Amino acid sequence: TLNGFPYEGFGAEEVKYRVYQPDWTEPERLTYTTDLARILTTLLPDDVTDGSISTLPLAWRTDFDERAAATAGAALTTLAERLDTLEELTGKSIRVALEPEPGCVVETTRDAIAPLTAIGHDRVGICVDTCHLATSFEDPDTALGDLTRAGVSVVKSQLSAALHAERPRLPEVRAALAAFAEPRFLHQTRTLTAAGLRGTDDLGEALAGDALPDDAPWRAHFHVPLHAAPAAPLTSTLPVLKDVLAR
Repeated sequence: TLNGFPYEGFGAEEVKYRVYQPDWTEPERLTYTTDLARILTTLLPDDVTDGSISTLPLAWRTDFDERAAATAGAALTTLAERLDTLEELTGKSIRVALEPEPGCVVETTRDAIAPLTAIGHDRVGICVDTCHLATSFEDPDTALGDLTRAGVSVVKSQLSAALHAERPRLPEVRAALAAFAEPRFLHQTRTLTAAGLRGTDDLGEALAGDALPDDAPWRAHFHVPLHAAPAAPLTSTLPVLKDVLAR
């Protein structure tokens, strides 16, 4: 498998929103992903016939309209056709997986169903990242059940855990969270309220003032180690990962 989400500059001092460029409305994304598929066919061992590439979930959510959706869908359809041809030439089957991420057009597994069924090609499915799924407070049984009923295949999974703050109202919890606010990547932060999911694009934004309600747990898109929990009073969403694996 290859991680085809980042395009360039992923190790830059500040990445933030740049990681979502180019998106699936731009020809560079199609060319790049096609090239990755060609490379992967040469990297796969002789006795391995199947490979996967995770990719941007269409685009960042802003300025994405029906025209953009049509352009992105056409690009992914073209990619699927190219992957068919690639298998005919190499004998290697490469599939691509949209990776839902908070803040993107496809933020949740449910968001992935409509565009993927519209494409309707088994070369294009979903990448279930358990950090992203947990950050959006998705229930694993519901999320994976919806995908199964819709006929959307899980092409790839990324086993990861997010940062969990049970009582974000407490000063000591906010101080612990502040240590994870850093300048390189976005750490989208979410909380589940009676009115639904609320969120900010970055952890620093959530900690500043009243951007998020703090009477319910927060989760931040910060990939934490699976083998070691964060220091108290923070925890991780490792239980969500285990529920996904069980399902």
